[in-house]
Amino acid sequence: MAAALASCTKAYEAHLKTICEFSLNRPPMRAKVDRQSYDELKPGVDKALALLDWYEELKKAFVACLRALSDSSGGAKAEGLAALVEALDCCVVLENQFSGWSQCINRFSWFKRTFAQIRREVSAEIDCDKLSKDISRFGGLIGTPRESTRTRTTATPPRRC
Repeated sequence: MAAALASCTKAYEAHLKTICEFSLNRPPMRAKVDRQSYDELKPGVDKALALLDWYEELKKAFVACLRALSDSSGGAKAEGLAALVEALDCCVVLENQFSGWSQCINRFSWFKRTFAQIRREVSAEIDCDKLSKDISRFGGLIGTPRESTRTRTTATPPRRC
């Protein structure tokens, strides 16, 4: 399992480059919602979706490695721990690319808006249902709501005089 996680981690540099590219060397977004905007934003969205696929694969390999570690001992345990640490390091470095993620989110939101407007126009060229599902999956990654840690009550709190 450590080998699968290490193999998955090797693709990290390409995905780090993807996030960094969002903050570098990008022309400004056009203010129009049209086919040209769609065509300009699509390659970046495709790279962002590839990053999402990699991240989901990394999570699965991480969990599998962690489970295997709980059942192993000796040298296999050391190899598994090293793979886990490397995977965590990759996630931390990716997460801290604030400018890149900010630009990625902005461009993704504009792409989503543009796609909604020209969906009929591009439906003969692409699988619109798959792209819609991918947009929803990526939206879940960049905007995952966190559950409140406060306990919710239905009763009204007593008034203080």
